[in-house]
Amino acid sequence: MLDHFDVYDADYAVWRPEYDRHAYHDISIDKVPDAHRYAFVSGPHPVDAADFPTPLTPTDDLPPATVITHIEPAAPGKIVVRGTTSDNGDVADVIVNGVDVEELAPNYAQWEVTLDAPSDGKLIAISNDVAGNVEQTPHVRLIAAH
Repeated sequence: MLDHFDVYDADYAVWRPEYDRHAYHDISIDKVPDAHRYAFVSGPHPVDAADFPTPLTPTDDLPPATVITHIEPAAPGKIVVRGTTSDNGDVADVIVNGVDVEELAPNYAQWEVTLDAPSDGKLIAISNDVAGNVEQTPHVRLIAAH
């Protein structure tokens, strides 16, 4: 539904809503010469409130994506792992080798975790979002086994 439409002090105004069950209100065309005002409308106008289109209600059905960006040695037998996660909604959490990461930037755009160096040399980072979507392809990095 078009909630507000203003044309003010213009040489002409052309308005052409061309979609199914179009709806509009609060339209203002001021200081436009009468000869240059055009409105093209097709189809029946909604009458009842229930006839007006409603806003879309999108569903988040895409999982987040996680990438390990840095691996650094820390205290003996420990490593610091940093990375980034991206999602079209809010990220719920990010886990590396079963350990929750610390969120360094909003929505896990940057994160960090300190953990024991894996004996098999494998780091696995995975995330999920608040809509319940779980990352389908966790990021796996191999490092020298300790």
